[in-house]
Amino acid sequence: MSMGSFSLRHKLVRLSEYHNYKKYISLDAGRKSWARLVFEILSYSSRDGFSKKDYMDFKLYRKSSGDLHAYFPSFLWYKFLDEISVPELLEVFDDKLKFHEQMVAHGLPTPRLLGVFRNGEFGIFNQDSVVNYDISQAEQAIANLRLLGRGRVFAKTIRGARGRGALLIDESMKARELAELLAGKEYLFQEYVRQHPDLAKINPGSLNTLRLLTVRDAEGASHVAGGFFRVGRGASIVDSAGGGGLANYLDLQSGKLDELSHLKYDFGGASMSSHPDTGAVFGDITLPFYSEAVALVHRAAAALPNSVVGWDVAITPEGPILIEGNRHPFIGGDQAIRGPYMQRPKLRELVLRHRGRADLRP
Repeated sequence: MSMGSFSLRHKLVRLSEYHNYKKYISLDAGRKSWARLVFEILSYSSRDGFSKKDYMDFKLYRKSSGDLHAYFPSFLWYKFLDEISVPELLEVFDDKLKFHEQMVAHGLPTPRLLGVFRNGEFGIFNQDSVVNYDISQAEQAIANLRLLGRGRVFAKTIRGARGRGALLIDESMKARELAELLAGKEYLFQEYVRQHPDLAKINPGSLNTLRLLTVRDAEGASHVAGGFFRVGRGASIVDSAGGGGLANYLDLQSGKLDELSHLKYDFGGASMSSHPDTGAVFGDITLPFYSEAVALVHRAAAALPNSVVGWDVAITPEGPILIEGNRHPFIGGDQAIRGPYMQRPKLRELVLRHRGRADLRP
């Protein structure tokens, strides 16, 4: 693809996004005046590091948004996280295979690893040995993987985020199709996680996961400073908001879901009280094994002592297991629904400790 065609496509995508923004802002009875919106977008983007997308994602167009200086701009937030991250842990969080190895080494529950695909070759873990297949033997590799995974296998890129490239390998997956999807990439294969029946009722097609944000204090203790529950839609096998899933905030003490679940603006920005496919009412749901999930992320935070981590947790019939840890957790919806990060004591304390002031600006 030429740079010109990429630039045009990018502009069209952005135009479509802003059309959605304008549509849903117009429907919001609590919005500020258009004149105020334009003034704030222009002034805060140039002075405080907010992008126009931040302004929309954080719902700063609402009269109830409060002090805009209390919000963390995305760019400065991720830059700050890079500054305070533990260098030795960067690869652990960026490489899902290394993350899996660390979970196993620390005795933390995580999906069983069945194999990898690297350099055009499958490596299938069969008890204490590794059976190798080249790409031309994809049919044999699939058969072996499905045997180990009892029929279904989940595949994801070793490096990547937001569920991009995730695959479900089952009886419908053909060898040629899989070979084409894997070509030139690196994947790991895990057992298909069977979620708790209460969560499968909300949406059975995706693994619906809990995201909990931990922050370490000056003494090294971890604290849960944010969290939400993600649910997939339609035929998607992923639940991430960036992949079209719904994000539902919850009471961090009890695990009870809020009444409304939310789509990102990229997918229309709607809020809804029940799942569009199954009709499950979000406000009626309290997550099973929630206290155990909180205890699990505290154990993980002690094992991988990064200052800030977004932990993805699946709830199975037997209890919680760790799916991934993210050193760049997304903050858009979290600040929009739960409020600005600078008004959360542990996050404010973190910034003050590293910056000496309650401000992320250079």
